[in-house]
Amino acid sequence: MRPGSNASLRVAMLIDTWFPFFGGGQVHVKQLRRLLSQHYQVETELFYASFSNLMSRFFWAILVVIQVYLHHRHKPFVLIHSHGFIAGLPGKILSVILNVPVIHTVHGSHLMDKGEGGVKAQLERWLLTRIKYSAQISVAQMFLKYDNVNNVTVIPNGVIVRDFDKVRVRKNRQPTLIWVGRDHPDKGLNILKEALIKARRKIPILKAELVSGGRLVGKQLVTIYKKAHVFVLPSLAEGQPITLLEAWAAKLPVIVTPVGDNTFMVRNGINGVLVEPGNVSQLAKAILRVFRNKRRFKQMGINGYRLVKRRYSWQRATRETYRVYRSLLQ
Repeated sequence: MRPGSNASLRVAMLIDTWFPFFGGGQVHVKQLRRLLSQHYQVETELFYASFSNLMSRFFWAILVVIQVYLHHRHKPFVLIHSHGFIAGLPGKILSVILNVPVIHTVHGSHLMDKGEGGVKAQLERWLLTRIKYSAQISVAQMFLKYDNVNNVTVIPNGVIVRDFDKVRVRKNRQPTLIWVGRDHPDKGLNILKEALIKARRKIPILKAELVSGGRLVGKQLVTIYKKAHVFVLPSLAEGQPITLLEAWAAKLPVIVTPVGDNTFMVRNGINGVLVEPGNVSQLAKAILRVFRNKRRFKQMGINGYRLVKRRYSWQRATRETYRVYRSLLQ
């Protein structure tokens, strides 16, 4: 089948948490479903857990097998596409029951990346590297380093640059940094708050916009990005952060840690600044350097903008995902 034909694919898409929980996986699935429908005649039906706590998600992993099976009997699926962590298990089970391929998309491997032990870390490793899916997609190139990973296609996240281009605002008069992310220890918000205390000793009027939990979306979020002067994300672990792409779409210089795919995307001194994870003093010094040499760091933001405009779009992510679908259905 080619885009534009009358034929269509019907895909069961599984994710174990959904909005109002707000993360990169949810944004990715939302954009993917929209563009698959618009450009590739792919009909997706979304199945998700109603609650984000771990026990509810395990219960959902059992229930969703029955749910998808009943939907399949009414109108068959040709493919299962699971996302995240726990969704991979029912995805694999459904693949066997329905005799259809299953693709699992990895949006991050934070516990593995940090070298943690314990039950949760072992579960993450098993779900991401031990289950034999028909194919896997990873948003992060870093995932390829793990053993037992095979048949993986790296398809990065995207950003809609035109949504940023069409919003015109004046920068805040006060020097302003912005942090956007989930309120989770891995995102380094507490580290940033400590660094702000140090930085404000030199720049008392330094303003910080801390945006978490999907509090702002759409034009509101774009506006607050574009009013700021620098984006800061001092994460302890990442996959491939959408917020970094958004910051570059807003032409902001970025200060981030070399974790996840930041390592491959950020060229220190060219399109951003890299600081050690957990190093409060280094982060504070980097923030001060940005505001003391605005012209130099403004160019870093422009370099980042050129990168995302060239390489990171949801259209490209959807096109490459569709190719993986077709490769399994030939």
